[in-house]
Amino acid sequence: MKKGYLTVFLAMSLGFLTAFILMLTAGAVYNAEKLRLECAADTGMNAVLSEFHRGLYDRYGLLYVDALPKALLLRSLFHLKSWEALWLKALP
Repeated sequence: MKKGYLTVFLAMSLGFLTAFILMLTAGAVYNAEKLRLECAADTGMNAVLSEFHRGLYDRYGLLYVDALPKALLLRSLFHLKSWEALWLKALP
């Protein structure tokens, strides 16, 4: 009879231990993904702010990009126009 107690205890202990290890692994994956997204956002902000006009920021507090490539500007305008069309359709 005593052999059964040890087997049940061992099975429950291994189950809890496995659940605990999986919980720790899931938490580590979640935190790693959070850190990766935070680093990507930080890199993106550095890329955007790398070309701003320092004189305008110092004098007036304005963030102005000095030179945009024409293709990027046209793509941005097209994107804004498409969003504007969607918003106008959504209005009553």
